[in-house]
Amino acid sequence: MKRRLFAVVAAAVVLGTAGGCDDGAAPAAGGARPTASASPSPTVDPVTNRRDVCGNAAMAMVMQLKAFNTSMQAFDAAVDRHDDKAAEEAERPAAQALADLATAYDTEAGHAVDPKLKSALTGLAGEYRTASVDLYKELNHGQDTGLSDRLRGLTEKLGTACPGPTPPPPVR
Repeated sequence: MKRRLFAVVAAAVVLGTAGGCDDGAAPAAGGARPTASASPSPTVDPVTNRRDVCGNAAMAMVMQLKAFNTSMQAFDAAVDRHDDKAAEEAERPAAQALADLATAYDTEAGHAVDPKLKSALTGLAGEYRTASVDLYKELNHGQDTGLSDRLRGLTEKLGTACPGPTPPPPVR
């Protein structure tokens, strides 16, 4: 199960980088893309806001799932060496990466002006929070929670909420 979980998420990171929101609009002068407003107002351009929110969400996904994969590689290596302490130490950052992704999605949901995008990101945040807990159940208690399939589906859900090529995300 552990190796399958790593392989699924590794593939999801590669596939997931294709998800994002691109409205086809060119970047602002100087190549920078404007950032989403912390408190959306009627003056916020919804197309720009969607692009920025989706770009940030996609970047968070790539960064956190890479951290997850790195931790799972360390976990698998420790299991192969029969090093329980190292396996336990590698497990914590893997679960934290999923929890951090949930936090990033919550943050981006707070910036979204489109209610459907806000709802999709909030839903994804909850699912990643649950995945963080389920990882512990699978690795320590041998419970099959279907986590590997759910992680694959979650990366696809971001692509559904934010279709199109991933733009360079703005920096907040």
